[in-house]
Amino acid sequence: MSEFFQSNEIDNVVLIEPGGNHGDDLIYRGMHKLLDEIGISYKSINVYGRFQTAHSNAVIRGYRRLQRGTNSLGSRIGIVPFEKLSIPNTDMIVVHGGGNFNDFWVHGVYLLHHLVKISGDTPITVAPQTYFFNKPVSEALPSQGRVHLFCREPYSFSLLNRENNITNFSTYMSKDTAFYLEEEDLHESVNLDLRPQEEYILSSFRTDKESILMHDIKDEIRSRYDNIVSVDTSKKANFSFSEFVSYAKFANSIHTDRLHVAILGSILGKKVTMYENIYYKNTGVYEFSLVDDPNVEFARIPNLIEVSGR
Repeated sequence: MSEFFQSNEIDNVVLIEPGGNHGDDLIYRGMHKLLDEIGISYKSINVYGRFQTAHSNAVIRGYRRLQRGTNSLGSRIGIVPFEKLSIPNTDMIVVHGGGNFNDFWVHGVYLLHHLVKISGDTPITVAPQTYFFNKPVSEALPSQGRVHLFCREPYSFSLLNRENNITNFSTYMSKDTAFYLEEEDLHESVNLDLRPQEEYILSSFRTDKESILMHDIKDEIRSRYDNIVSVDTSKKANFSFSEFVSYAKFANSIHTDRLHVAILGSILGKKVTMYENIYYKNTGVYEFSLVDDPNVEFARIPNLIEVSGR
């Protein structure tokens, strides 16, 4: 993405944080590192309620969700579940990447529609995302605005370019911004007090609608090991970012269908078995950015079903 910012002579941006779990925190940190390295100043807006400059302690009340849990209501009646916000003067609005521009998690799409309405002539860039829609892209994404959409894997890129009648946005390929991080960038987040006395294998599987692994397959995977620690460290309600990093740091190896647990493991040099999720997100990012990492193995569902006897 650095070439994109530099070729468009961007000096400052407003970063929009759509919220999420600790994997999204990796995405944010990677983008901050990239912008710092190429000398672009930025301000961050978290859509769950806080506006803050990146390099000061100024905190201003700002963008917030009308309420949690409005996604299903919004999808039925077309409500954009965000309040209006006057975006500060900027060269570009950048929405952080992730996995929320799809039919499973719709708030990213609603956010983009809202930003197009209030941005005026300011261009909008969506950082590397995975896109998935059962309806035509032209019906899912706004038809107005100057929008740049980055894809973090080729399946999304193919989806966005399938229709020839869309003229208001441009598409690009780039790796997930978490990949800009290196192990040394996470040293300060490691809690040495969490170092275990015994070695363990980390099992970190999803329990939501993105998981395609049946419970008995997960149980069969866990049953292969005696020293298994089974926790979904991505959840902010249960774990701090330090715990998210530390559980991976101190593990001998990792089994996960959480994309950013796998990416974190790769950054830390861990042996990772990465499993498919319900659509092509994990497959695509593995093929685009992780396939050359000898420590990362990809487990596809047909093979798992065969092994488990299902």
